[in-house]
Amino acid sequence: MYERQEPKQGLACFYAGPIMAHTAGMGLVAAILASVGVIALAIVLARAAWRVFLVLASKSIDGVRDRGQVDQVRMNYNRLLYLIEQERRRKETEQKARFTDLNGQPVYLTLVEQGLFRRECLVSLGLVPAEKPKKKQVRSHWRKNVIRWHPDQGGDGQQWLVRLRAYEALMAMEEAV
Repeated sequence: MYERQEPKQGLACFYAGPIMAHTAGMGLVAAILASVGVIALAIVLARAAWRVFLVLASKSIDGVRDRGQVDQVRMNYNRLLYLIEQERRRKETEQKARFTDLNGQPVYLTLVEQGLFRRECLVSLGLVPAEKPKKKQVRSHWRKNVIRWHPDQGGDGQQWLVRLRAYEALMAMEEAV
């Protein structure tokens, strides 16, 4: 039905599929894409502001007592660009782990993204993320409710799949630690 796509490198590392069936999956992807968009916008605005400042500083060079001040501004600007580029490269090369999201699609998550995904999984199982439940508590909660949630016992089939994927992802995250 759909072609399998290899994971993308860089900031857009998620394969979300053509349509996300559950709002839970959209929440994680939307939050990550929004934060990436904010970072990209901040970089663009910082560069534009520095360029405007440099143009104004260059035009008013006659009013500057010391030519070294303009050189210092240019040096700071270049240092800022260098740091922004290094941070971008660090994020691109940061190690990512493979998981299956709540919609059944493979995703590659950094440690920060794994924390967000863990919270989403806990919420889908009905646990409180603020309490930071341990593996034993998650397993106990799962075993108490698995019969009630199962489609053969009258539970919703789609919700069952979401909860099963959430449980499996939580167990995989705990094993990785």
